[in-house]
Amino acid sequence: MKALLLLLASCAFSTGCAVVGSKTPVGQEIVPLEAAKWDGLWVGVQGSAHLRVLDSEGGQMEAWNPQEEEANRFRFEVRSGQGWQFVNLRTDEAEEKWLWAPFVRHDGPDFAELVVYLPNSASFAEFIRTERLPGTIDGESVVLGPLQEAHLAVLTDPKNAWLYRLDGLLVLRRDHPPAATLPEE
Repeated sequence: MKALLLLLASCAFSTGCAVVGSKTPVGQEIVPLEAAKWDGLWVGVQGSAHLRVLDSEGGQMEAWNPQEEEANRFRFEVRSGQGWQFVNLRTDEAEEKWLWAPFVRHDGPDFAELVVYLPNSASFAEFIRTERLPGTIDGESVVLGPLQEAHLAVLTDPKNAWLYRLDGLLVLRRDHPPAATLPEE
């Protein structure tokens, strides 16, 4: 279920879609995270993941599959830009490579829900070819170059919704209070 955790950033592996990466984290500002709103078991049709805030002011959290060893953890950074929020997963420490995806969080009285939008590599490739976004194309995958505010406006413009795979949304839900508590470190 490692794919589910990567799905939080790009869904590249579990859906068979090509990767849309970035040379830098997507988003201009780090989003402060409240542990009470994030920590716990999040469950969806595709599987489940434990989330835990590591650094609330730094927008850092980790995720792991409850069915796998806890050593298989992924560290994420949450950023915002143009009114959207993005989850970013660094995939290569030696090189600047990030997987990313925009998400929306809905908080209800009894549960919280995350909806993660998966980038559509073919659509991003077209935007790179026509120079509306910086980046490179490698087969079916693309890597975005550094994004300026104008580029974030392109990513978040409702007219460009086809940049994301609406047929493969990731939806995760957590009950209030959390249905499962996290193991102590």
